[in-house]
Amino acid sequence: MRDAIEGFRAGFRHANWYGKTRRQFWAWFGEQEAALLARAADEAERAELEDELLESRAMADDYGYAAPPELDDVPIEAPAALVDLAELEARVSALRSHMPAILAMDEADQMEAFAGVADEILESAGEHREHIWSELQCILRDAGLIPGDDEPCDRG
Repeated sequence: MRDAIEGFRAGFRHANWYGKTRRQFWAWFGEQEAALLARAADEAERAELEDELLESRAMADDYGYAAPPELDDVPIEAPAALVDLAELEARVSALRSHMPAILAMDEADQMEAFAGVADEILESAGEHREHIWSELQCILRDAGLIPGDDEPCDRG
């Protein structure tokens, strides 16, 4: 079963999902989960497998597949070495506009949902990474998800 779990997790690689949506990823994930559970030889193996699958779900969330429902049908993009600053800022702006939906989630899920989208933006930031990282930190600070002083974020 270990090889099957490792193969399943290898399917999480972003390169497998470029051009596809998170909705497609989670449908695939559910099908794979069901197929693995069906292979369990007995209840003990099933219980062990359920623990592995729970960890796999957490890994998928950490890899950025967890996102607000509005992004379920947005294609997952490959990081582009030459994404220009205007496009990056448009993506940051879109994430900023989704913050009310993220903040409406359970508190435990908020940072994961934010990170899922933010990580994709950062992957394609290239030479603009520091500036984009700063913008993302401002979003988190403005939303009260990370501490900050009373001064407004420097967006210059």
